[in-house]
Amino acid sequence: MSENPPIERRLKETGGGWRHFWDAGGWWRAVLVTVAYLFLFLVASVVIMKLGHSALSDTGQNVATDARAVTVALVLPEVAGALIITLFVASLAWFPKLFRRHDRRGQWWMWIAPAMMVVAAVVRLVGTKWSVYSGSAVVVILVLGVLVGYTEELIARGVNVRLLQRGGYGERTVMIASSALFALMHSVNAIGGGKPTEIGATVGFAFFFGAAMYLTLLVTGSLIWAMVFHAITDPTTFLASGGVDSGTLGSGAAASIGVWATLVYLILFIVALFALPRGNRGD
Repeated sequence: MSENPPIERRLKETGGGWRHFWDAGGWWRAVLVTVAYLFLFLVASVVIMKLGHSALSDTGQNVATDARAVTVALVLPEVAGALIITLFVASLAWFPKLFRRHDRRGQWWMWIAPAMMVVAAVVRLVGTKWSVYSGSAVVVILVLGVLVGYTEELIARGVNVRLLQRGGYGERTVMIASSALFALMHSVNAIGGGKPTEIGATVGFAFFFGAAMYLTLLVTGSLIWAMVFHAITDPTTFLASGGVDSGTLGSGAAASIGVWATLVYLILFIVALFALPRGNRGD
């Protein structure tokens, strides 16, 4: 049997034009996939909120501590988001590539990033006012953390990092660009009518946290570990603060740890600007 012609073999290897398009990589494709995800996520969130309006209206103002309200307002939209990005990655057959261990080992100082995440999570747990939460609410919030860690890392440190690397960018540029896109993902809080100062603080923290997560990816050698460390950050923040951008339930220590964590991530970002190589060390 004769071999397939080159064009047919190429289509077979890339899965057609769809895979070939994304395999080419590039910064604008990373922007495209991020914006497209945000649009689909917001549409799904609006539909879910409309369908679950009764669950939210019954809770009054104490949405953060009600398991059913948290499920409708946060968990179900995050499930939709996880399905969206999972289907996208599966359509490209990228799961083996994104979840394989890589040999681009980081330097010892990069371990400060995940270590700070663990310390911050412990401080927040100690400072949480547990009496306001039911057991079911705590379980739902922890599930939310797992979903957020999976979804956001799959996009930011998985898909976007791969697209940037495929575009030929070096590690320094990949860190900055992927962190900027991660911050962009958190700018959608403005749609809910939040205060500009709170939104600005959230976006700023997201950028430096994103850089810390990129260092975590480098030093652990695995996207899975990035997901794990991310998954312990969001639910502990939620529990300590009583919700997104709220500090009503946290103690002084739990509230201030965010400032210290941001400072540490900022310093790590500055160090990384000088320490990370400019060249691309491979896919």
